[in-house]
Amino acid sequence: MTLRFNMKSPSKRSQTLDKLRSAIQEMILDREWNQVSVQDIAQHANVSIGTFYNYFDSKDTALMDVRKVLSDVLFRDLDLLLTTHQEIDKRLTLLVKYFISLTMNKPKWASYLYGGNSFGERLEGGISKALKAILIEGVSKRVFRVNDIDITTEFIESGLFFIIRNRYLTKQPLDEDFMNEVANICLNSVGIQVENISELSLMSCPVTPLTPLPISTLAIAYDDMEFV
Repeated sequence: MTLRFNMKSPSKRSQTLDKLRSAIQEMILDREWNQVSVQDIAQHANVSIGTFYNYFDSKDTALMDVRKVLSDVLFRDLDLLLTTHQEIDKRLTLLVKYFISLTMNKPKWASYLYGGNSFGERLEGGISKALKAILIEGVSKRVFRVNDIDITTEFIESGLFFIIRNRYLTKQPLDEDFMNEVANICLNSVGIQVENISELSLMSCPVTPLTPLPISTLAIAYDDMEFV
C-alpha cells in the first residue's frame, strides 16, 4: 500500500474564513470587543460586509467561533503538558502554573484570556472540565480531600482567574514567587498533606509550544495533516 499526504489546497471559502478568524483575533487583541463592529472586522479581513454575513450571523457568533478554535488549540497544548506527569497532585500544580506562565511567556494569549471577565468568556467551558477531571481522579485515589468537587472546581477556577487577571491588569509581578504562592493556595484547598505542599509548589512549569496569536486555522489544519 502506498502512503501519501492529503495535500489538497484550501478552498476559497476556507481561505476567506481564515482571514475573518485572523482579523477577529487581531481586533480582540487590539481593543475592547464592544468597540469592534462588523464593518471593522470586514475591513481588517479585506472582505465586504456581505461576505462576513455569509459566514456569521453577528460579530458575537463570529467571536464564539474563534473562541472554539482557540480553546481547542490551548487545551491540546495543556493536555500535552499534563501528560508529562502521572501523579495527580503534580498535574494540578502544572494546570495552575500553566495559566500564570502564559502571562510571562505568551503575552498575546495572556491579553486574550485576561481581557475577558472569566476563563469561560474566552475559553469554551472555561477550565472547569480539565480541573474537575483532575479533582475527581485525585479524590478517587485519596490524594485530595474534597467534600464537594463542583464547589471546589468553581472556587479554584474563579479564584485563579481573578488573582491572575488583577495582577496582570495592574502590572504587578507575575513571577516564580507568585506562581509558587498561588500553587500553594490551590494545593491547600484540596487538602494536600502539608509536608508535600512545599515541594509541589516549587515545581517548574515548562514553556510549552503553544502557537502565538493570531493563529491561522489553515496552519492548524496543516499541522494536523495525516497520511491517508
